[in-house]
Amino acid sequence: MCTISIDPNSINGVPLVLGGTQISVSGTVANCASQNVQVTIDCGPGASTAPAVVSGNTWTATVDTRCVCGSRIWITATCQDPNPCTDRYNTILPCRHCCPQVSTTVNQGLWNSSGQQLVTFVTTLNFPAGCPVTVQRDFGDTTFGVTQTFTSSPATYTETHAYTTGSGYTSNLNVLSNPTCGTSSASVTTSSAPSCATKSLCQALCKLFQFLFLLFGSAALVSLVATTSPACIVINSSLPAVATGFAITAGASLLILYLACRKCVCGFWRKLLGQLLTNVGAILFMFVLPLNCTQPVPFALPFYAFGAALLCLLVGASFVLYNLWFGFLRNQCPLTICDYWQAIKDALTVAILSAVLVYVSMGLGATIVHLGLALLVISLLLILSNQEILINQNANKC
Repeated sequence: MCTISIDPNSINGVPLVLGGTQISVSGTVANCASQNVQVTIDCGPGASTAPAVVSGNTWTATVDTRCVCGSRIWITATCQDPNPCTDRYNTILPCRHCCPQVSTTVNQGLWNSSGQQLVTFVTTLNFPAGCPVTVQRDFGDTTFGVTQTFTSSPATYTETHAYTTGSGYTSNLNVLSNPTCGTSSASVTTSSAPSCATKSLCQALCKLFQFLFLLFGSAALVSLVATTSPACIVINSSLPAVATGFAITAGASLLILYLACRKCVCGFWRKLLGQLLTNVGAILFMFVLPLNCTQPVPFALPFYAFGAALLCLLVGASFVLYNLWFGFLRNQCPLTICDYWQAIKDALTVAILSAVLVYVSMGLGATIVHLGLALLVISLLLILSNQEILINQNANKC
């Protein structure tokens, strides 16, 4: 009399390009005179049958099915003798070949107004071709992320979650398309929120001193440029003292910002530097038109003043704010493209007052026309910033 058995450890599935899964399974057989073993696999949509290859006391079968990885399957192996013998086994279909390699980077960010810390997960998946993968992140605090499906490898996606501070968490990435793959874990350790994140008074003071730093810092740098011109000093001998006063006020504001607010500003130094240079570049357009006291020193020609203003503006807005700030930190704080344009908008709003301060401090060294050109450039950049924010909001990029 024949005997037959199914080896549970031999079961494996490989997704097919056109749908379904090719399942391989093997086992042992003895006294099967016909050497005819048929294997049937059923997972609900319909059963599929294929002959097995018998070699000695072992058999191996490959069956194309409509089953999917992670679904329950019923396997039946039968020796087709006049007196047949059968073994049955049911399990969750494993697709070990399709288990993704998971790499997760955990970035601790800032805090929201509720005192929760924002933590960003950057997850990269590598998996074989023809193995679509569906995953979902368990954040470890009874909440879950959005279900993500990927069909090509490698695949990288980013998720940000707000955690209650003061606790440690373990976040798991679950492979929904193939539960037999197990999970990939990442540890999350949060820190207590600073006062600038939870206290409304501290938040208001941080905004005030950021405003004062940009206001007087921009005015100080542009005024210092003007002090290099003997003509500007002749017109207003107190210009160096005024520029120094602006610089001292900006320095004091920066010190307070650093001590009380830096933990609540993403990329504290990069952001402030970029905003400051953006403002200075926009205000320097005041010196582009002829018949101002900065020509011929330090700007021999209007073209030189235009070049200096444009260079300063591009370095601040493009290189520092976009590349060094937004580009490097968008997966850490996190930042969106709207945060970038909002940073420019906030800075340029202050630049309007800074330009007026510079104009007043120069006396007759610049006319209302020179001030008007700077204000025109600032206004055009503000319009551009507002438009970009609106476009990206409508595109759900914020």
